[in-house]
Amino acid sequence: WIVLITIILLSVQYFLMCSLSFRILREKNRKFIVLSVISAVIFSLVYLQFELFATGLLWVYLIAMNFFVAKSTVHKSLISSSSAILIVIFSDYLTLFINPMFNVNVGEYTRFFYTVIVALLLSFAFRKLVNTTSLFENDLYMPMISLIATGTFLIHFIVITMERHVTNQREMEMINSYFVIVYSLLSLFSASILFSVQESIIKIRKLRIIYTILNNMRLTLKKSIVTFEHLNTIIRIC
Repeated sequence: WIVLITIILLSVQYFLMCSLSFRILREKNRKFIVLSVISAVIFSLVYLQFELFATGLLWVYLIAMNFFVAKSTVHKSLISSSSAILIVIFSDYLTLFINPMFNVNVGEYTRFFYTVIVALLLSFAFRKLVNTTSLFENDLYMPMISLIATGTFLIHFIVITMERHVTNQREMEMINSYFVIVYSLLSLFSASILFSVQESIIKIRKLRIIYTILNNMRLTLKKSIVTFEHLNTIIRIC
């Protein structure tokens, strides 16, 4: 029974990762839901044998499925696959840290239920962000966004892998600190580049507007001069 319950819980978790990956940057499609169910069951069984390595395999699998089956671009495949897994993992961590803050002690199954709810809320918010911004449709921003998503997942995956082999609590705290520092620096670096690129785009657009206005003024002035010369010629003939 314990193994069966474990498989069910893992399947639900992996189903969330798969379905979010196929859903984040595109409209709802039933074939991807079926594919998510099948993939979730398979990877839950893989997890029983390879544990954390199964999540790494799932990440590679989701990238391939998004690219070859869903016909997404490389950048969208990296963003949707990395973000989907990170949302579920972050939801689990968020639930883990929120409970002690409110002095609430919940069981493993209750915590799992909260994690699912938080993951759904975060995915809904992420989906809203995708629908309300043009960043994910801009070829200029997509490489940077995919780099941030992929880098964050890989760093987090490495940290979790290292934690599995650490027995000293102090070492575990240091590893978490390194992750926070590296992730913060990566985010700041990426944000600064995005800001610089955005500023450059705004300046280029302003220059184009100015050039268009000046060019229109030049053409208007040229037409006025031609008209004036034509009228002057007519007057002289008369």
